[in-house]
Amino acid sequence: MAFLGAGAGGDPTAVAVISDLKLVAQSLAGKGRTGGAEGVAAALLSPETSCDFETPWYLRFLVRDRPGIVARLAQILSAHQLNIDAVLQNPGFDKAALPFVITLEPCKDSQLRPALEEMAALDFAIRPCLWLPILR
Repeated sequence: MAFLGAGAGGDPTAVAVISDLKLVAQSLAGKGRTGGAEGVAAALLSPETSCDFETPWYLRFLVRDRPGIVARLAQILSAHQLNIDAVLQNPGFDKAALPFVITLEPCKDSQLRPALEEMAALDFAIRPCLWLPILR
């Protein structure tokens, strides 16, 4: 018997492999094994991870429209050494709840967070910015 067809791709496969390794580690740890297997199980169950990697970012804003909003956001981003890649604002939206998007050139999460906190306090922001990494 054979299964044929397109694969899931690199990222889904990597997630599946890590999930399988974690399941094996949980199994080893649950059986009270000692020695090398216990050390491997502990390492797999508590991996050192960091989300502070450098990547482009997607920022989606919802604001009460008025002159100077993009300039103020650009000023904050610039003060935190963050570079704008693109700005997108489609016409035809309600000015009382205007959505628009800014994408940033690659930067670290730790560099972006202080700027986001500052932007969330602005009086024209209806809600805090939605921010997502752009993974390539």
